[in-house]
Parts: sequence; C-alpha cells; structure tokens
Amino acid sequence: MAALRGSWLLGLALTAWFSLVPGDRIGPLPGSDKVWHGGSYLALALPVCILFSRAAGRWRATILLVLFGAALEVAQLLVPRRSFEWADMAANTTGVAVGMLLSFGLGSVLAPQSPRAHHARPRR
Repeated sequence: MAALRGSWLLGLALTAWFSLVPGDRIGPLPGSDKVWHGGSYLALALPVCILFSRAAGRWRATILLVLFGAALEVAQLLVPRRSFEWADMAANTTGVAVGMLLSFGLGSVLAPQSPRAHHARPRR
C-alpha cells in the first residue's frame, strides 16, 4: 500500500511539474494535448478506491483532483509560453470522472472481503 501511495504522490508531482514547466522546456508532445490531460488525470484517479477505503475519502480525493487540475490550469497564466484553456480543464475533469468510474470497479474487485461476508445468513 505504501508503494502505491508513493507512486500516486509521484504522479501528482509529475503532473504539477509537466503543467508548470515553461512550454519551450518540454517541447511538443505527440498527439492531442487533450488526450494527455485526460489520460494523466485518469491515471491519478484510478488508484483512489484502493488508497481510500471510505466513501468520504474517495469523494474528497475526487474533488481535490478536479481542483488540483483547475488550479494548475489557472497557474499556467503565470508560466511563460503556457496558457489557460477551458478545454484542458474539461479534459482533466473528464479524466478524473472516467478514472473514478473505473476505480470504483477496481476497488470492488480488489477490496478485501471480510470473513463474515462469506458466512452471512440470508435475511428473511
């Protein structure tokens, strides 16, 4: 679990770095930048249901990922050769939404089952 949490935090740091480095230092990326935005935030959202076992933590993480993407997009106004784009913010949010939908599926498959769940008697 510690390795997953560390990888997730590294992903957040790399996303911030790639979002805030001046545009001429990284060069153009292949393909659509919207796919890069959505894919990055989808990857950040995927492990949320494993990292946060309670629903409240999952919702907080989801909201914070959307706010993280929005804050980085606004911060680009201060970075040379970077710009704010509503479409980038939409791609970030879409990535979070799709990632969370997949994460809920992963969380239900990978979550440990309690021993009682297998021996519970049906309610009448």
